[in-house]
Amino acid sequence: IGSIQLRQLSDLAKGDKGDNGFLDRILFVLPNNLQKRYWSKEEMPPHFSTIWCKLIGEFIGIECITDNNGDPVPYELSYDIRAKASLYEWQKHNTDLCNSELDERLVGIYSKLEIYISRFSLVLQLINWVCGDGSKDFVELKSIEGAIELVEYFRKTSQKILGFINNYPVEQLNGVQKAIFKSLPDIFTTAEGVAIATHHNIAERTFKDFLNRHINSLFRKDKHGVYSKINH
Repeated sequence: IGSIQLRQLSDLAKGDKGDNGFLDRILFVLPNNLQKRYWSKEEMPPHFSTIWCKLIGEFIGIECITDNNGDPVPYELSYDIRAKASLYEWQKHNTDLCNSELDERLVGIYSKLEIYISRFSLVLQLINWVCGDGSKDFVELKSIEGAIELVEYFRKTSQKILGFINNYPVEQLNGVQKAIFKSLPDIFTTAEGVAIATHHNIAERTFKDFLNRHINSLFRKDKHGVYSKINH
């Protein structure tokens, strides 16, 4: 919703909104190609509308069980064995990213993905069921795999969005980030940066993610493998 302009994104993080979990609750969609397109002369085939109405009608037609007070009684779907194993493997990967991430705002976003992945898998499972391609009693592997694709897309877009928001004074960095930034020479190579990060007990991959995320906000890429700090 909103179709917000990129130049307005920094307003979303003004005041305490950047630290109170507000951004964690937004799933941003940011296409790679934002060029204006020509109008298309193609029209949606009419039978798509018929199929869509049929599917929505089946959802609406699902019987809702209520208790004595008239309140809906939840119907729980558990994960089948393969789906649960895949979900736990993803959560392990996500936890490792949270523990190694230097930007606390991204840690908050990554943590919220563990809530979103369950919601996405439920939505996808019910879509598959209505389309005759899944169970109504279990969340299956296909739905978890689709949910993982979705949350990984939103992980990447959140990194992009923070890059736009970040016109990033050094004062907003955490302690380790500040120490690394101040230790870097004005012009440095990737290898020199990795060595400095290692001295601060930061893994090579984590440093490279930090470096790439802050191109044009904290760093400028002068040429391949050579960077300079932007004055703040």
